Amino acid sequence: MSTFMTLWVTWLNLGWVPEFFERWSHAFLAGWPAAFVITLFVAPAVQRATAWVNGWFSRRQSARY
Repeated sequence: MSTFMTLWVTWLNLGWVPEFFERWSHAFLAGWPAAFVITLFVAPAVQRATAWVNGWFSRRQSARY
């Protein structure tokens, strides 16, 4: 995901310039570690929220029938 996001944002900011891949590789090398660390901290909360929402919908549907 970090690959595509840095590619997209670099292209939006610079357009297609001769040094595009050089600048994109710099953005990727800076962004990938940040994305990894953020994922480590955010993923458990997102998983808990997803489980809660899924349980909420399951309880609602089972109450209907």
